Amino acid sequence: MHQLFSRHGRRLKALERVFVDSEARHRQGLPLRITALGQWVPMPHTVLVALLTDMKLHDVFRRPLLGRTTVVDAGTGDGRVLAALAHVVPELDVVGIESDVGLYHRANANLETLTRNRLVDRPERLRVIRGDYRRNNTYELGAIQRSRVGFVFNYPDGNQEALAQFVVASFASGTKLCLLTHDSELRLSTLELEEHVVSNGWAWSIYSS
Repeated sequence: MHQLFSRHGRRLKALERVFVDSEARHRQGLPLRITALGQWVPMPHTVLVALLTDMKLHDVFRRPLLGRTTVVDAGTGDGRVLAALAHVVPELDVVGIESDVGLYHRANANLETLTRNRLVDRPERLRVIRGDYRRNNTYELGAIQRSRVGFVFNYPDGNQEALAQFVVASFASGTKLCLLTHDSELRLSTLELEEHVVSNGWAWSIYSS
């Protein structure tokens, strides 16, 4: 058991190092990037893993999928959410969507580094496409079967209501929209809050369509 946790810890450190190094290479001024759709703010990979692990312990991933095996990370940034999901729930297919060309290329470069260093068990189940996550043609051109999507992840950046409306209009009933936020008071008018999982000062606010 000790060896298992030791391997787990080493992999987490190696995963985090990929994104720490990437962030250091690309940082210019403040640790955020303004994009055409909003803004992207990096967060520690270990915090993401802790949040997703808590979600898994709450059985959040298993209950609502009903055979759906795809997760969409809407506004994936540098790909760190994809890497955290690959570590915690490697059985799922994860697709990141990013409109910003710089972040899109950075995410793909980081996924290549993870694959090269064998830090993800099933790299074929991870990919990043470029586009607007609120547009139907992004999913069509990216060959994303929306009927197989169980979760849509997003860091609220001002587009969360538009994204919620898109989820209702374009995804199968029951799809979960998961917002990563510091704001415990954040509520969507379009969807009903189903669960609030808090860890390390952050929370996944989980809404059901």
